[in-house]
Amino acid sequence: MIKPHLFVGPYFAYNLTAKTTWEENGQSDEEDISEYVENTDFGTVFGAGIGFGLPAGKIVLDARYSLGLTSIDASDDAADIKNNAFSFMLGYAF
Repeated sequence: MIKPHLFVGPYFAYNLTAKTTWEENGQSDEEDISEYVENTDFGTVFGAGIGFGLPAGKIVLDARYSLGLTSIDASDDAADIKNNAFSFMLGYAF
C-alpha cells in the first residue's frame, strides 16, 4: 500500500560547533567561529513524503524545507542571517 503524507511544524536547533575553512595561495586553514554564531535556532519545517507498505514495515521517502525564523548572527555588527535548508530522507519504519 502507498501512503502519501504532508507535515508542517516548528523546529528547534542547538549549535554544537561552528567552523569555517578557507583556502588562499594553496594554503588552507580552519577557524572556530562559535563566538559569532548564536547557540540556538528556531524555525518552521514544511514537507511531504510517501510510504510504501511492506509485509513487516514500510519504506518512507520524505522531502522537507526548513525555514529559519531567528537570526544566527551573534557578532557585534549583527546582520539578519537565517538558516534555510532542503533535506531528503529515506528510511525504513517498523
